Amino acid sequence: MQSNDFNDAIASMPLIVSLRGIQENEVNDIGKVLIDSGITVLEVTVRTKNAALSPIDDNAIRSLNKLIEAHGKNVHVLAGYRFY
Repeated sequence: MQSNDFNDAIASMPLIVSLRGIQENEVNDIGKVLIDSGITVLEVTVRTKNAALSPIDDNAIRSLNKLIEAHGKNVHVLAGYRFY
């Protein structure tokens, strides 16, 4: 989707689905189900223990990239950040 369509996407479906702990092999199927259900904004949460000292969750980054490759033309894909 074009970045300037984000406001329209939120206006038509005021819901962002946050995918926490999604595995790389699940992204295509889950993304398709959500898109087919009318969801227009998906977010993959990237976790880290400490932003300054811990590496970012590599699985989340791979999942995020795969989601963008598979469905980025149909929905807005966001990256969220969570400390634990």
